[in-house]
Amino acid sequence: MKKLIYYISIVLTLAACQNNEDIWMKDTPSGKESLVTITMSPIEAAYSDIITRGVEDYTGETIQELLYSLQYIVTDADSNFVARGTLTTEDIADFQSLNLSLDMGHYTLYMLGEGLNTSLMHTTEELREPATINDMWYHNIRFQPVRREVFYAQQEFTVDGSGIEIALDVELRRQVGMLDINVECSDETFKFIGLNLLIPDAYAANYMTVDGQFGFDMNDTDGTGFYWKKNIGYGNAPIPVEGETYRARFFMFPTLADYMGENVPSIIFTYLLGTDENNLYNKEISLKDLKIEANHVTTINITVE
Repeated sequence: MKKLIYYISIVLTLAACQNNEDIWMKDTPSGKESLVTITMSPIEAAYSDIITRGVEDYTGETIQELLYSLQYIVTDADSNFVARGTLTTEDIADFQSLNLSLDMGHYTLYMLGEGLNTSLMHTTEELREPATINDMWYHNIRFQPVRREVFYAQQEFTVDGSGIEIALDVELRRQVGMLDINVECSDETFKFIGLNLLIPDAYAANYMTVDGQFGFDMNDTDGTGFYWKKNIGYGNAPIPVEGETYRARFFMFPTLADYMGENVPSIIFTYLLGTDENNLYNKEISLKDLKIEANHVTTINITVE
C-alpha cells in the first residue's frame, strides 16, 4: 500500500512539472526581432471640399514644411505602450526615418504632429502625457480654440519573427478644421471694435485621445453654457486684407455628432460707423448650421452696410 501511494506521488509531481514547462514556453517570446523603419508620406497641404487652398502661413507637403513637433506611441496587441518618443523641430529638420527594434507580435503605431501654423500669437503647449490609448493626447486650453494645426496617423503592423526588416510608410492627416471669418465694409468711417465667437459646451470637441477619438471634457466648463468665448478685437482685431476686408482665422476640432444642447453657435459683432463716436453697433449673427469638419475650411462672411 505504501508503494502505491509513493508511485502516485511521483506521477503527480511529474505532471505538475510538465504543466509549468508549458506555461513557461507560452510566455517566452519566439522568433527574431525585426527592425521597423518608419518613413513619412507627403501631407495634404490644402483643405478640401469647401475651399481648396493651402494655408497662407505655411504650405508644402513634407513634415519639415508643416510640423513643429511629432510624437509617436507604439502599443502591443494588449494595448500596452512598448515605445514612445518626441521629435522636436530640430529633429524633424534632419528626419529621414524612425527606426525601432521589436519582438514578434502585433503592434499599432500612433502619431500626433503639431503644425507650425498657429491660430494665436501666444501659442501654448496643449499636449498631455497619456498612459493608455483612451487617454487624452491633445486637450484645448480653456476658452480657446485649437492653437496649432493637429495632424494624426494610426497604423497596425505585424512582426512575424523572421527577422526581416519591415518598412512602414505613414501618412499624417489634418484633424482640425479652420474657421475663416471675413468682415467687409466699404464705408471709410467704419471702425472695427470687437467680435466674439460663442461655441456652446460640447458642440465641438475639446480633446482627442491617443486612438483618435474626439470628445468633450465636461469638467472643463464654467457654467455659462459656452466653452469658447473667443474675442477678436480690442487690440487683436482681424488683419486687413484686400482693401476693406478684415480676416480672422483659427483652428477647431470637429463638431460632435451627439450634441443635444439648446444653445447654438453665434457671433456678437461690435463696430463704429459714421462720424459720431456714439454710433456704436452690436450685431448678433446666428451660426445655427455651423459644421466644423477636419481638413475643411468654413468661411463666415460679415458685410457691414
